[in-house]
Amino acid sequence: MVGVLAVGFVANLLIRSVSERFHEESSTRVEAAR
Repeated sequence: MVGVLAVGFVANLLIRSVSERFHEESSTRVEAAR
């Protein structure tokens, strides 16, 4: 179990934020919520 925790911690450190070109516009998000 400690190994799984360690792998998850390392994987969390390797994750980078999503590039802004993949972000949706706010108007699209509002229409999808309706």
